[in-house]
Amino acid sequence: MNKLSSIKYKITTAFAAVAILWIGFTGTNARSFSAGAPAGYCDAPSNGGSTCFTCHNDGPAPTTVAGLITSNIPMTGYSPGTTYTITATVNGPGHIRFGFEISPQDLNGNLLGTMSDLGTETMFQQSGVYITHSTNSTLNNGSKSWQFEWTAPIAGTGNVTFYGAFNITNNDGSYTGDTVLLST
Repeated sequence: MNKLSSIKYKITTAFAAVAILWIGFTGTNARSFSAGAPAGYCDAPSNGGSTCFTCHNDGPAPTTVAGLITSNIPMTGYSPGTTYTITATVNGPGHIRFGFEISPQDLNGNLLGTMSDLGTETMFQQSGVYITHSTNSTLNNGSKSWQFEWTAPIAGTGNVTFYGAFNITNNDGSYTGDTVLLST
């Protein structure tokens, strides 16, 4: 091999190594949203009913499941200015990675009340309109729960619905093979 061929070989090898690293860092793992769902995918009026299924769409159509969002709000309704604990729980036997996004809204898509996270397991999107999982809170064996606080809006605001979308993933770092559940 002459000197010119040797240089071309080294440049080609270096370029291939950089390309492989680039694909590894920007490939399917970058699209999996383990660092929080993008804003506006929880089936809420403000986002036109978009859900995680917009991207994770090769599995079964989203299923609505009652009881994935629970709270300590009394059956008689919220008291203005009172802070309540909201719990989001999803079950997926045999799965180890989960995600969610929730937003409390009225039928016109207005955010009602104020959400507060309770530590490092949740984070906000779009200036506090949506709450979602954080990077360090997606792994668990068979189910996952997250908690946050919600402070009720002023008197006369009316009914509030917590819109939520949940993702039970197959943990392959891609959009494929996942199950989306909806709950209010």
